[in-house]
Amino acid sequence: MMLSLTGAQALVRVLQAEGVGFVFGIVGGKLAPLIHAISQQPAIRYVGVRHEAAGPMMAAAVHAGSGRMAVALGEMGPGGLNLASGMGVAFGNSCPCWPSPPTSTAPQRIRTVACSWTWTRAP
Repeated sequence: MMLSLTGAQALVRVLQAEGVGFVFGIVGGKLAPLIHAISQQPAIRYVGVRHEAAGPMMAAAVHAGSGRMAVALGEMGPGGLNLASGMGVAFGNSCPCWPSPPTSTAPQRIRTVACSWTWTRAP
C-alpha cells in the first residue's frame, strides 16, 4: 500500500525531522494547506505575526535562545519583500539565517526562511 501525502504534509514531516518547533507567518489563502498540516502536528507550533518582517526576526530569536531551527513563511510579492527586510535585521544582529531562493516561474509558491545556518561576513 502506498502512502499518500499532500505537499504540505510532506513539508511538515521534513520540518519535524529537522527539529523545527516554531513556524512564524501571516495566515493567508495560499498558506492555508500548510497551516492546516502544521496544526495537525503537535510538535510544531504556528505563531501568527502582524507583519512578514517580524517572522525572520522571531525565528532568529528562537535560534539565538535555544539553538533550534525556526521557520518564517511569506507569500510571493510584498510578503516576500517584507521577509527580506526581516532577514536583513537578523543578519545585522549576526543571527544565522537561510533564505530560500526566489522562483519567478511559479508565483503561487510559498516563500520560506529557515533560520539555522550561519552566514559569514567578510572581514
